Amino acid sequence: MSKKNLKSLLTKSPEKTYWLALILILSIASLLRFNGINWDQGFGFTPHPDERAILMKVWEIEFPSLSNLSVLFDRSASTWNPHWFPYGSLPIYLLEILQSIWGALTGSEIFDPRSMARSLSTLADLGTIAGTALLARVCFGNRVSLDLSRPPRDAWRGNAALVRPAFVATKGRVLCPTPRWTNSRIK
Repeated sequence: MSKKNLKSLLTKSPEKTYWLALILILSIASLLRFNGINWDQGFGFTPHPDERAILMKVWEIEFPSLSNLSVLFDRSASTWNPHWFPYGSLPIYLLEILQSIWGALTGSEIFDPRSMARSLSTLADLGTIAGTALLARVCFGNRVSLDLSRPPRDAWRGNAALVRPAFVATKGRVLCPTPRWTNSRIK
């Protein structure tokens, strides 16, 4: 396909252009997130304290037996209660459910759920990117949607928590300015 044909295809169908660009952004994001997902190979434990704490709580909880489901409503006696909620209970329960499904399907137990937990986290990241893009598309249109879906310009410098400004101008009015935070100063 020539450059001219590609340009005419993209300008004639902005809807196709939007979806192709979003798929490209999600593909690049998934490659970057799944690359090096087993960064701690060689360790018998995860060196990250937050990850280790979540996995320890996943190992501690278990489904109650079907004959004893009433124990779910007793906070102190429930085997499903992790008694620990700094990160919320959803990641703990989701990992336990996924491990149980894996065990039922394969007949084997997962002894090291780090890769499963990291993959789940990656899928949540990709869902956040897609959800942000779709919400921004509804609120502000295709162009702003794709601009908000891509990583910030300074992400390569290690400022992963950087919030890039999203100044959306319509007819000369700024609709939603957000401050740009870098380390400890505002730009």
